[in-house]
Amino acid sequence: MNKLYSISVSALIRHGARPCLVCFCMLIGVETASAYRPFDGTDAAVAEKDKVEIELQPAGILKDASGKTLIAPAARFNYGLTEAWEAVLEGQFENPLSPSGPASLRAAGAFLKGVLREGSLQDKTGPSVATEFGVLLPDTTHGYWWEQFNPIVQVWNGSAQAVVGIGYFYRVTHDLEVKRLFDRGIEALKYYTPYYDTGRWTLYSRTHGYNSIAYHRGSVEILEALYSLSGDIWFKATADRWRGYAAPPGVQAMYQAHPDVPVYAAALDRELNAKGYILPGLGDAGDRLFGTR
Repeated sequence: MNKLYSISVSALIRHGARPCLVCFCMLIGVETASAYRPFDGTDAAVAEKDKVEIELQPAGILKDASGKTLIAPAARFNYGLTEAWEAVLEGQFENPLSPSGPASLRAAGAFLKGVLREGSLQDKTGPSVATEFGVLLPDTTHGYWWEQFNPIVQVWNGSAQAVVGIGYFYRVTHDLEVKRLFDRGIEALKYYTPYYDTGRWTLYSRTHGYNSIAYHRGSVEILEALYSLSGDIWFKATADRWRGYAAPPGVQAMYQAHPDVPVYAAALDRELNAKGYILPGLGDAGDRLFGTR
């Protein structure tokens, strides 16, 4: 699961409104409470008609398996169309920190949100109910990423094999629109592939661990196919480098002990420490759960 660590300030700017004073408060001694929030970054309320609201996160850090990314800023603009509906435009600029990379516009979208039932958020009784729908806008993230499961997961072999399929389809059809899709897929793979390269082995996705030997070798074959289809030497050079990688110690041990047994794993833990604990993360959770220690 991705973790978002952020220090943010929400600013509400209304057209024609008087200047306001923003105060920062520290709450001490507040008891823990549980709540259900069914939306990501929104609620069942809309901007007043002909008024503008701006929700702003000046800076935040996104940390996942691929590294750290500075999000600065993330913004959402709401414009009141009627008493019950608003237009929404949102997006965020992402700046990769480790590994470093060029800044890009992500999560951009245009939406319509409407209040279906007025409630507590409109100073009335009962729950407020709203609906929101819209379209995702093109990112400036270097091409088209063909996602296999979820845009957060980003499984490398799934997207790369999709681009291979589009490339073969273009060879058959010679359709210029198919060629455009293939070229944008190639562009995305060249941009994102370094995130899956540790310099010693390859990663299965942006949120999982190492590839198994079978998946790693399969990734090398996909790179060779991409080189054959695109003629881009970058894919050949990457394939040659990956072919020279040595598997993590645990994978090597399994392969040496049972070379006749094919093993397919969606993801692998990075390593075990001297005590035999999984890194990163779980420590002796299993031992404690089953009382073996």
